[in-house]
Amino acid sequence: MLTWLAITAIGITSLAHFGSIGILAGRIRGKRAPVAFDGTPPSVSIVRPICGLENYLEECIASSFQLTYANYEVLFCADDENDSAIPLVRRFMEQYPEVDARLVTGRDRIGLNPKLNNVVKGFREARSDWIIMNDSNAVLEPDYVEQLLACWGANTGVVSTATIVDHAENFAADLECAFMNALQARWVLAADSIGVSFALGKSLMYHRATFEGLGGLPRLAEYSAEDIATTHLMRGAGLGIKLAQDPVRQPIGRRPFKEVVARQVRWARFRRTGFRGLYAVEPLNGGFVPMLSVVGLAAGGTIAWWMAAAFAALWYGAEALLPRAIGWPSSHRTLGAILLRDLLLPAIWLTGLFGNKFEWRGNTMTVARPRRGEAPAVMEAE
Repeated sequence: MLTWLAITAIGITSLAHFGSIGILAGRIRGKRAPVAFDGTPPSVSIVRPICGLENYLEECIASSFQLTYANYEVLFCADDENDSAIPLVRRFMEQYPEVDARLVTGRDRIGLNPKLNNVVKGFREARSDWIIMNDSNAVLEPDYVEQLLACWGANTGVVSTATIVDHAENFAADLECAFMNALQARWVLAADSIGVSFALGKSLMYHRATFEGLGGLPRLAEYSAEDIATTHLMRGAGLGIKLAQDPVRQPIGRRPFKEVVARQVRWARFRRTGFRGLYAVEPLNGGFVPMLSVVGLAAGGTIAWWMAAAFAALWYGAEALLPRAIGWPSSHRTLGAILLRDLLLPAIWLTGLFGNKFEWRGNTMTVARPRRGEAPAVMEAE
């Protein structure tokens, strides 16, 4: 019985693992040509919340002013008029006067999510029918807007992007790459390629009339994560979710190990409350279960030890070589980071089963959804 369970686990996980690698490799093949927009370009508003200085923020903010799209505005939103990122934004506004860019400050409390509280004013002041909410710590490719618009179809409710992290400057940052790139981005892009899509919070493009007709930002405040809220909102309305062909880049620099793990636990709790069915099968994600299974088969004499070693080499070799094959960030630490990630995944999943509260940018938040009819709480840190 245990032998057949191990063989079944190996078969299911291998099909998913190698299948997702093959799908992603087919989707992203080296350098692509920039997307050209046909016809008269509609006006687009890009709303970027800022909150303090982050690694490589200058590169991220600069990319807002270097887009090839012909008809866009950028609204930078800050809770505090003394935010440390504001001088950087103002410098680029002066450097690129030809770009329609504005800075808006203040906060409207609509719920638990500080990002939503920050961007409300940006949505309110946006002049366009198309609104993109994009985190300030992402680098936008020159044809970023064209990519999003190219994905929009007749029954689309939102266009989003996956995120990959780069500029990893220590092993903990490489560990974040192993989580974000080799695992999460791979899975969401592969799923999108077969028609199963999720909205992702780094980048979300809405059509104003459609979005506001569904309740707009206040509806997103029903969850403490705007991407989970958007996914449920669009699915509930029968509208499609699309992911752009390429992910956006988030340069991260150095990362503390504790911060990397805490972020993964936080996201695990979000997935637990937002997508319970998917969370239940997450233990099959990564290499822990298949490696444990092949070791068990080898220890029981069902297969030779060299076969177990060959399977492990094929499993991790394929994943470690994938970033190089598709032009994603990779380093001499990549394989070690992937191995450590898979050792951590069961503990992160178990930790994610318990607890709701967490700290984010000085705010005490909870992943728990308010009861029906109850206004979402806002818990500011003292």
